[in-house]
Amino acid sequence: MAGAQVVDSGEKRLNELGYKQELRREMTLFKTLAISFSTMTLFTGITPLYGSSLQYAGPASLVWGWVVVSFFTWFVGIAMAEICSSFPTTGSLYFWAAHLAGPVWGPLASWCCAWLEAIGLIAGIGTQV
Repeated sequence: MAGAQVVDSGEKRLNELGYKQELRREMTLFKTLAISFSTMTLFTGITPLYGSSLQYAGPASLVWGWVVVSFFTWFVGIAMAEICSSFPTTGSLYFWAAHLAGPVWGPLASWCCAWLEAIGLIAGIGTQV
């Protein structure tokens, strides 16, 4: 079939549920590196934190601190990936919070999630100034 379109299992499942896939599910190496480095710059922009760490604990505390925190951050990432893989839509954290909290607490959980993300973005932008 020359004109046949390749449909992956996720898109097929979305179609069965009545949804249309609107976002691409592919990340190039450049996109992955761009997101990673833009996230990391939030932490490197906090010079007072580094200044006091270097003054009182030395460079070893910074290196081992990054190693330990990175190790435990992997567990958060793995948990989020597991949650993400179980939902067929791209509703992001708001949808996950509402769905996991249930019908009673879902709207409040989604609202809190949105505000916490907005506050985090504003604080993150503030660290770059």
